[in-house]
Amino acid sequence: MSPERQFLVRLVAPSNSAHTRLWAEAFLLQGHRPEVVSLSRGQALGFLGKLFTGVVASLFHRGPAVTVVHSLGKHALASLVLPRGRRHVVVPWGSEVVAAQSGGLRAWVARRALMRADLVLVTSQSMADMLAESWPVTRDVTRVISWGVDDLFLDEPGSSSASSTGSLRRRLGVGDGELLVVAPRGTGATYRSDEVRKAFMVARARRANLRLVVLGADTAVMKASEGEVLLPYLPKRELAQLFADADVVVSIPRWDQRSTTVLQAAASGTRLLLSDIGAYREIVALGIEATLLADPIVPALTTALVEAVPLADESVGHNRAVIRQHENQQRQMERVVHMCITRS
Repeated sequence: MSPERQFLVRLVAPSNSAHTRLWAEAFLLQGHRPEVVSLSRGQALGFLGKLFTGVVASLFHRGPAVTVVHSLGKHALASLVLPRGRRHVVVPWGSEVVAAQSGGLRAWVARRALMRADLVLVTSQSMADMLAESWPVTRDVTRVISWGVDDLFLDEPGSSSASSTGSLRRRLGVGDGELLVVAPRGTGATYRSDEVRKAFMVARARRANLRLVVLGADTAVMKASEGEVLLPYLPKRELAQLFADADVVVSIPRWDQRSTTVLQAAASGTRLLLSDIGAYREIVALGIEATLLADPIVPALTTALVEAVPLADESVGHNRAVIRQHENQQRQMERVVHMCITRS
């Protein structure tokens, strides 16, 4: 496929996902025609319509030049019944890779989806190794590339896009003398939210100026007496404001890839407290300053929270420089698009 031509790119992915929007925009900016086929809530009829028109088009050898399947769950299953693009790309998400390793239907779907792939894109070498161990067919078609960080997260405090961070902090009821800790990855078991909150409560008993914001709740919940606020996931601009105002960001899953959220936090100048896993060791090897916490995670995180201080200006500048050099989102997504449409 010639990268100069315009292609129809079918994204089989959750329509309500920020990841899907990022990829669709990247293909559009490069002159291609992205369409999203989703099994998100309320979109089953749309999927059936795409299935019917796709089958009809395949009779006349028309269809997407590229199919990009996000993850190995229900959208991977959907991709198995849709006509295959001339180039088929699978983008596994870490949590669904781990779920598929347990066997059963998930494992069957993952194997079939990966067998169809001309290209598998992951964001960390540790995930590439995990895939190769479980599904050796991926070994020769897997490539590692991260998706980069939007410049919005690199804005200096006091810039136009960061100017409302103080008001956000005040809206959350966080005082100037308090240390704001953010757990941005969600409230589910994958990101060990219960362990984060348990460590926070133990640490707060020893250090009363700690405040915690957890993202991923269905509705906002203020627990002022416990020093905790639960919020839904935030739009990108508000997330950038929150990170610019935060002192510490916590992410302690048992597995992950090179998390865009973690990189965004690093770009924003926060101290990172991360679980000691392969993907996060790769982030540290890149040059980003972070504290890696080994299991048992609750006592390790408790101690880290009690001792945490805002990142020094020199370290903030260093992390920003690393992000600018290695994780520019426009450059990274241009590479992603090129890899998806170009046969290597």
